[in-house]
Amino acid sequence: MEGSADTTWLVFDFDNTLIDENSDYFVFERLGSDILDTLRDRTRSVGFTQAVDECLAILWNRGISVHDLRKELGNISVNAKLAGALLQTRSVVSERCMIVSDANTEYIRTILKRNGLDDGVFERIVTNPSFLESDRLRVKPFDNNNGTCRRCPENLCKGRVIEDFREKRNELSASAAVKAAGLEPWIDRGLNQLPTDTAIAESVELDIQ
Repeated sequence: MEGSADTTWLVFDFDNTLIDENSDYFVFERLGSDILDTLRDRTRSVGFTQAVDECLAILWNRGISVHDLRKELGNISVNAKLAGALLQTRSVVSERCMIVSDANTEYIRTILKRNGLDDGVFERIVTNPSFLESDRLRVKPFDNNNGTCRRCPENLCKGRVIEDFREKRNELSASAAVKAAGLEPWIDRGLNQLPTDTAIAESVELDIQ
């Protein structure tokens, strides 16, 4: 859900923002610190998210399961005051929360659950998708950047995510304005068949803006 035009969206990064850790590095520091050099080397060749996926395979081959990963991730805490403030947003109709992160779905969901923030606090989570393959955790790039934004990772431009989201909300707001003004049947038939009532046309323009 996008919320109404009056909805305020609170957008958060995850690593080193909601948590005081980089969740990707945290896992390897705890379960295989010798892999960190491989992670850095492979990042230069294939990008960070693909390198994480490859290094998770190394952990898997050592007998470390997704359950072991979740256990370690469960040691990461969100600041108590911040967690309390986030929980309060659930009762504020005009506010909704979103995460845009280069972590992955498994890490974020596990940590949010550990901190009691998995129930209705974040309405949207935009991040790299993860999935289980024979109980091995796999991570794939989100892929909305293609290297066009040099400030962001090659796979995920956070600014573009937010801009795309804003554009979608604007489109929905415009559509709602058209329906409220009773113009939808004429738009379905073509703009040249719009009613000639100037007052209606002006009100739609104001609503869209």
